[in-house]
Amino acid sequence: MSDGRVTLWDEQETTMSIMSTIGRYGAAIQKARRASKSERMLNGLPPEIQRDIGWPVSERRNQMISFLMSPDR
Repeated sequence: MSDGRVTLWDEQETTMSIMSTIGRYGAAIQKARRASKSERMLNGLPPEIQRDIGWPVSERRNQMISFLMSPDR
């Protein structure tokens, strides 16, 4: 039976939950920045090289790659 007081354990659990959420957001932002940087770099290559490496990737293939690389799988 709870008397309405928050215990130290509850405070630590809440703090850890908030910190892990912030960590996940930070990781998602980092991943998006790296992907954007890579895309800019590939777009900056000469057209002949882009063609040789198959860039740009079709939207369907891009979706498949995103799905396969997803940590939620």
